[in-house]
Amino acid sequence: MLKEVEQANEVRRGKGPEFKDALLKQGSTESLGRGSFFFFQFKKFKYNPPPPPSMKIGIIGSMQFTEQMLEAREKLNELGHTAFLTDLHEPFLGKTDQEKEEIKLKQKNEFDAIRAFWNKMQGADAVLVMNFDKHNIPNYIGGNTLMEIGFAHVLNQKVFLWNPIPDISYYKTEIEAVKPIIIDQDLSNIQ
Repeated sequence: MLKEVEQANEVRRGKGPEFKDALLKQGSTESLGRGSFFFFQFKKFKYNPPPPPSMKIGIIGSMQFTEQMLEAREKLNELGHTAFLTDLHEPFLGKTDQEKEEIKLKQKNEFDAIRAFWNKMQGADAVLVMNFDKHNIPNYIGGNTLMEIGFAHVLNQKVFLWNPIPDISYYKTEIEAVKPIIIDQDLSNIQ
């Protein structure tokens, strides 16, 4: 590098014809006057923009889909984000849908699960809603998840939906009002 700088300085002073020719062969069409040194130095380096900033993302949805939520957390972490679920997710792993329903009710009533996740959401940048088909409703979002979407909105967090907004007449417009970003099952769309 030092030798190249010395050669560039010679070009600036009108010396070093071989170096002038080499510089012109690299594609420089400007005169080899005062700005040539800087042109040569920047031409050598390709600009690589920085990666998008990482985000802290809470993953929400029906606990019936705990396994899918854990997969999304792992993939988001691989993409450079910091993703998290409720601390109460482990009892759901490997259970039947009926067992998961019983666990949900117990946690809501005995462990104040709603407030626990509210506290965990503090300082996050976004939530990812894992909305899959449930109860014969495509892209289902239940009452608890709707509340968490509302929490995210009030906390000025982005709301990402795995699938489009469900057609649930009772609260479709409320979900639309928070202007969620639908990622179409592609975690790379989270930015």
